[in-house]
Amino acid sequence: MHTLKHWLFRHDYMVVFLAVGLIGCGLWQWGRCEDEEELGWKMMIAFSSGGLALLYFFQKQKLEESRLMKELITEFNRRYDTLNGQLTKIAKTTSAPLSMRQREAVIDYFNLCAEEYLFYTLGYVEPHVWKAWHHGMKVYRQDCRIVALWNQEPKASYYNFNFLKCDP
Repeated sequence: MHTLKHWLFRHDYMVVFLAVGLIGCGLWQWGRCEDEEELGWKMMIAFSSGGLALLYFFQKQKLEESRLMKELITEFNRRYDTLNGQLTKIAKTTSAPLSMRQREAVIDYFNLCAEEYLFYTLGYVEPHVWKAWHHGMKVYRQDCRIVALWNQEPKASYYNFNFLKCDP
């Protein structure tokens, strides 16, 4: 369902066509009612109101979801920035075992990735944003210590996210 939503947001002219079509149907109904002109006006007003309401609702929904996505991306990037230094050190020292502090940083990263995945699956994050995040995860999936830690983690707390198989 969220794929349709993202498609509509990228092709919002389709909603405009639908709204104009509803208004056109109202005008057409009004032109057909020769005997009952009052009914024709009511039909025209009803279809036109429906078309305008659809346009308003769609634009408002698009704006609200764009704001939410911006907030999510900002928050996720802020959290990643706090982990980035530790994760970079971990990636550079592939032979040493993970310290307790490093393990905690990686688990925080797993939680961040799972939350990003959750909001992606709910449709609040655009697929191209998720692909970019997913691409960044590949670096850490190459570290056998991080993979081993993922395999030790209880999976129930990660919203059906699988760090090893999170292809977009």
